[in-house]
Order: sequence, then C-alpha cells, then structure tokens
Amino acid sequence: MSVVAAATEVMRVRDLVVEYSSRDGPLRAVDGASFELAAGETLGIVGESGSGKTTLAMALMGLAEASGAKVRSGSVTFDGVDMLALPSRRRRGLRGKVVAMSFQDPMTSFNPVWTVGSQLMETIRAHDRQATRAEALDRARNLLERVGVPAEHVGLLPEQLSGGMLQRAMIAVAIANQPRVIIADEPVTALDVTVQAQILQLFRELLASTGAGLIIVTHDFGVVAELVDRVLVMYAGKTVELADVNSIFHTPHHPYTAALLRSRPKLEVTIGRSRLAAIPGAPAGPGEVSAGCPFRSRCQISHGRDICATDDPPLVEVGKGQLSACHFWKEVTP
Repeated sequence: MSVVAAATEVMRVRDLVVEYSSRDGPLRAVDGASFELAAGETLGIVGESGSGKTTLAMALMGLAEASGAKVRSGSVTFDGVDMLALPSRRRRGLRGKVVAMSFQDPMTSFNPVWTVGSQLMETIRAHDRQATRAEALDRARNLLERVGVPAEHVGLLPEQLSGGMLQRAMIAVAIANQPRVIIADEPVTALDVTVQAQILQLFRELLASTGAGLIIVTHDFGVVAELVDRVLVMYAGKTVELADVNSIFHTPHHPYTAALLRSRPKLEVTIGRSRLAAIPGAPAGPGEVSAGCPFRSRCQISHGRDICATDDPPLVEVGKGQLSACHFWKEVTP
C-alpha cells in the first residue's frame, strides 16, 4: 500500500508527553510523540506490550486522565484547535464527532445491561440533540447493517453477540457521528483469521466511503501489511522509527524494528527444524532507563559502544520520509 500523498491533514500531534504517578516519581509512558495523519490514511502504531501504544491512543482521545495518566506537555490538534488545551466539556464535544475510538475489548466497553441499539442511540443523540428516539433507532439499525450486523440485532445485549459481531458493533459506535479520525486499539485480537479479514476489509470500505483517517494500534505485523500506509514503532514510550510501510518491511533503520520483523512466524519455516528468532531480554518499562538508548540492553549492534549508554539517540531523518532514533542506523539489516 502506498503512502497517502497530497492529502488533507486531519490530525497533528506534537511532542506529546504522558506520565503516570508512582511512589518513585513520574513514569513517562509516552515520551515526545510527534506525527501527522492525513484524510484517508492509515497509521499503524506497533510495539510490544508496555511500549506505550494504548496510552498514546487514550491521550489522542483526550482520555489520558481516565486511565490514570496525565498529559505533561504537547498538543493534539484538529484544524488548528488543540483538543488537549480545551476545557473538559468542549473536549467531550469533540470525542465521537471529530475523533472516535474502537476499544480493544468490546465486551468490557459495552454496558452489559443495555442493548447494543440503545448504546448506539445514546452515542448518536449525544452529538445530535435534535434527533428523536425513533430517528436515532433508525440510524442505529442502518449503522449496524453498514458494518455487517443484522439490523434486528439492535435489541440484543452485548453478551448475545459473537466476538466478531461485537467488534463490528464497536466500530459502528465509533463511526456513528462521522468522525474525521478513527482510532482502533487491537481491533482483531482474539478473532479467528476469517473474521479478522472481514474486519480489515470493513475498515478499508469505511475509509474509502468516509475519507476519515485511521490509527491502528497493534502488535500484529500481518495487520500492518494488510491495511497500513505508515508505521510508528514505539519502544519504552519513545518513537524509535516512523516510515511508510514498504520501508518498514524492506529497509528498517532501527534495530528494534528489524528484531520485531525477524521474530514473526514464517510459512516457509520447516516444522521442528527452526526456532522463532526471539528478541533477547525483556522490554524496558517506564522509568527503567535514565540515560542512553532504552533498547541498548537488547540490541545486537550496540554492545560495547559508550554512546548508546550515555546519549539518547534523537529521531532523525534517515531516508525519504523515514525517521529513526538509532546512533548506528546504517548498520541495521532487514
């Protein structure tokens, strides 16, 4: 998939820093994230568990505080308006209307004692006060059909839908008010491969019909290969690489990106004769690295190099549209 070119910018993130409080002081979960998102573009945010992906997604929604975090600095702007600088009431007005989110676990995101239709109707009427209940119900049915859920399921409780149907209903909630940016946190996790393919195709159709920008938070490079235009790779809260999807797969310029790619299962591997290429060590958590490159203890090219222990590598342009935070990015092999 090619990088979206000459498209209208719908979101701009600059120097976003998000921290959690602890007995040992603030723990930085997102450390200076910066990127833009164009209309119709899909950005994938990838990294191991604990890298800061979901915290970043929640901050983009203006929901960092709801997860116990706090935005220390930075901006998230739509049409020049910084959502994070707005009062909470105005910020709520943007959520769902300008930017919306499909959460990782729809079973816990839906209220279990309300029907799926009633929750869709609530979402619709929160941003369209003029809509009657009958109009909202009709729109809820249409939304469910649009995402491949039979309209008659509008009266079912969340527990009465399959995992795939519930994920589709979660997407229906996200697109109910035609947002300009959709954030999907692990949208195909725990779904079988057939349903995964259906959900990814649904996102393609939605982007084509609405022109919205899409941010996919995932650890699955299969999803990245299928759907994403550009990729932001996170490690220990930092952006370590940002590039178009072809560059990420064929010419990665950060050792962490290359290690993630090597650790993918491959169809051509002979069963019983090859092992998966695991990344040594454990991911660095927030606050665990006080100086230098956070990936250095697991890196295959930094051993014995003092600069990796003392200087945090800046995110610099290493190719056309490709950024990397590695002192020795030229030595990274795909």
